[in-house]
Amino acid sequence: MRRDGILPRMRIHPLPDEAAWTALKDACRGRCGILLLKFSPICPVSAAAEREFDAWVQALTEKPGFEVAKIDVIGARPLSRGIAGELRVRHES
Repeated sequence: MRRDGILPRMRIHPLPDEAAWTALKDACRGRCGILLLKFSPICPVSAAAEREFDAWVQALTEKPGFEVAKIDVIGARPLSRGIAGELRVRHES
């Protein structure tokens, strides 16, 4: 929190590649969790969910005990599939 009592905006980490995912995991290891949004930029439902997610993150009034990240399931398809396998969570359309 800043001296004026206003919480700085949460950073949403974009995950364009394996290096970004590995760096985020390494930074969080043993310290915090990761909340990950997987979205499709061409799906209207997914785009609406992404907007709601972004608004929710920006409206947080306390720093949560986790980092926030998102991945474009089309633009970073190999990484998205790798994360799905690693975490055993698939993107459902």
